[in-house]
Amino acid sequence: MAHSLTYQVLHPGNNKQSVSLALGIFDEKTTAAMARYFPNRKGATEFLRLIHKWWVINNSNQRYHPNNILGNAAIMGDLKPQFLRDLAAWIDKWRLQCVKWKGCGLTPQTSKAFAQSCRSVADLTDDLLNDGYDYVLLRRNNQDPVELRFSKYRQMSGGRFLVSLREVKTSERIISLLTLLEEGIDPINQILQAEPIDWSPLIVKFNEYRDTIASAELSKESMEVVQYIAGFIIRKLEHKKGGKLIRIVQISRKDCTNIQSVIDKNTSDCSGYFEAINRGGLKKPSTEFLESIASCFARLEVIDSVIKDCAVPVRAAAMRFLDIYGILTMLSLCSKHKQLSRLIHRTIINVYFNNAQRHFTSIRREQSVARFKQRQRQKNV
Repeated sequence: MAHSLTYQVLHPGNNKQSVSLALGIFDEKTTAAMARYFPNRKGATEFLRLIHKWWVINNSNQRYHPNNILGNAAIMGDLKPQFLRDLAAWIDKWRLQCVKWKGCGLTPQTSKAFAQSCRSVADLTDDLLNDGYDYVLLRRNNQDPVELRFSKYRQMSGGRFLVSLREVKTSERIISLLTLLEEGIDPINQILQAEPIDWSPLIVKFNEYRDTIASAELSKESMEVVQYIAGFIIRKLEHKKGGKLIRIVQISRKDCTNIQSVIDKNTSDCSGYFEAINRGGLKKPSTEFLESIASCFARLEVIDSVIKDCAVPVRAAAMRFLDIYGILTMLSLCSKHKQLSRLIHRTIINVYFNNAQRHFTSIRREQSVARFKQRQRQKNV
């Protein structure tokens, strides 16, 4: 009868905070089985029924619940706020009784938090209904956003539970920057527009590598990955133009004599990786477009140390470099097509530096693990 009362529910192990396992104890079927097989344990049965009723009321997420009327949204005159207040009073009474009988019941901290939460939800529900709201979804009254914020503080502070005010301020700055990126703000353009930058010293350094840049190539294995990236760039271009990408991916214009079709059939011999991961929806770039994207990555590798050692922000310097030695030097684009080159360059730069950062982080992690193992071996000796 109590099929929700599984072994894992009774022995949760490290999953003691799992909501689904806790609900297995306070399930309606468990309450019915308790009343059927232990009729003399009416107190335990009523306790299970009370907690289940509180959960259903507090978890209402729609105006009309399909199976349980208690799960409906709170409305004026349905006595749900009064039930929460009565439950809070009963918890306070139970807490005072637990002082006499130690070890039976909730801890004082849990009891106070439970009662205060019930009263707060009841008062908030009454205030919203009195302000003219037709109904209140009690499940939306939670602290998940606040808990998520504090969890980010702890993660950004090395996983420590106690976070200092200085670490909170630093985390807030980082979160603010991430918010700007999520809103689609282009940081490269923001940097370039902030103040004029003297590019002449950097351009002189770029020109010193002109011969090496012109002959830069990627390996065959890298070309296989670049083919996937080139297809991703095509997807971004199509999305940018609302599915009606201008003719750069369809038919060549008269003044774009070097472009056939970016989505044309690929004739290169580096499609192994692409075919292995393709499930039918990937864009397959033309050989010419593929070679142009690969040359951009190869040229960035040549000039990587120069970009990182300059005083200009790395991605802004990379954008300036590709404006000079990027895709416009390999493909003849008309005036309408040239506006897409910056989007292509920005995607290449983001992929390149994000991958470099992940590679650096992976190496640091491997070195940290190696040092930890070495310390452990020295301790054992």
